[in-house]
Amino acid sequence: MGGVEAAKQLQYGLQEDGTMLSELDMRLTPEQYGDMYMTGTRSKRKFERVARKWTMPIPYTIANHFSSRERGYITTAMDNISKVTCLKFKAKSSSDRNYINYQNGNGCNSPLGMVGGRQNINLGNGCRHIGTVIHEIGHSLGLVHEHQLPDRKIWIEYKNVNPTWARWFQAYSANQIDQTGVPYDYRSIMHYGIRAFSGNGGQTIHANDKSKEYLIQDTWHKSQLAQSDIQVINNIYCGGTGGTGTGTGTGTGTGGNCTDNNGQCAAWAARGECQKNPKYMLVYCKQSCKVC
Repeated sequence: MGGVEAAKQLQYGLQEDGTMLSELDMRLTPEQYGDMYMTGTRSKRKFERVARKWTMPIPYTIANHFSSRERGYITTAMDNISKVTCLKFKAKSSSDRNYINYQNGNGCNSPLGMVGGRQNINLGNGCRHIGTVIHEIGHSLGLVHEHQLPDRKIWIEYKNVNPTWARWFQAYSANQIDQTGVPYDYRSIMHYGIRAFSGNGGQTIHANDKSKEYLIQDTWHKSQLAQSDIQVINNIYCGGTGGTGTGTGTGTGTGGNCTDNNGQCAAWAARGECQKNPKYMLVYCKQSCKVC
């Protein structure tokens, strides 16, 4: 994900604000940390037991130090979530006590679920990409990392993993997780890239089926939720129902199915990938491949 180098400089464990930094980018309350790592009672799939859900619409503020382009990335990320789920976002009003605040910070990180009050999503240098913002919003909604699901279809090459971070590849166990009926997905916006937590630059995550490894993309290369992410969010917040396709009104999105689901689609299409790799491109790069 974007900002990995900055995030690597952070100290895991107890932070100045009383949260516990885990898995590179989740800031957990001490209760959440204990529930997830110290008592053996792992979190539900993509929604931690002691986290709380937001009520709609979700209020937000954006710090003034972001450029207009960066603010556009943030609002586009929210729009891209609202277009395909029941979730809605709105600018914070004076009466809103619980809200998300997008700010500069060390690395890219977010609390898990709605923790109350001003809830900071840190977007340091290297983190200001649509896909990275969506990933961090995902954590604030209660989503955990896809590559740690019990039914994951990957294997970890631990010889390339920095020993300090090896524990963050531990999979959740099946009897501790409710996957809401949605299986593991290589495409999830909550999935780390194939060199996550590498100590030597080598590959750390391998797909069991090598032919599907191209589906595992770093979050900053993406701009949309995967279908599995949409299903989980809708199962948690919406009783399984979908979005309206109208966006939030905060950015420029208007919905529709003719979209690219990866920020690299245009470049790939320009070099002929629509013809060379149609199984992926014609599904996830529809706009750039001009198939809709």
